[in-house]
Amino acid sequence: MAGNARTTQGHGQALVPLAKASTMRRMRALVSSRGRQRGMVTAEYAVGAVAAAGFAGILIKVLTDPRVFDLLMHIISWLLGLVTGQRVL
Repeated sequence: MAGNARTTQGHGQALVPLAKASTMRRMRALVSSRGRQRGMVTAEYAVGAVAAAGFAGILIKVLTDPRVFDLLMHIISWLLGLVTGQRVL
């Protein structure tokens, strides 16, 4: 070994430079955390899908209400009137 480089004993390995051992620990921690992340991504997709389905159900319910439909048509005709300069409905 060169100069005063510190060393440590790995798992059944010969002496490994300390910098290399710490790099190996960080790599192992990174790989093990990726396995846990994979499950989180799946759970996030599931929550997103449930939220989207719930939002779609509420949106369908709101948009099929005649009062809401009339309000939306009034807003759209008002906006078209602003753009074209004419009264649409």
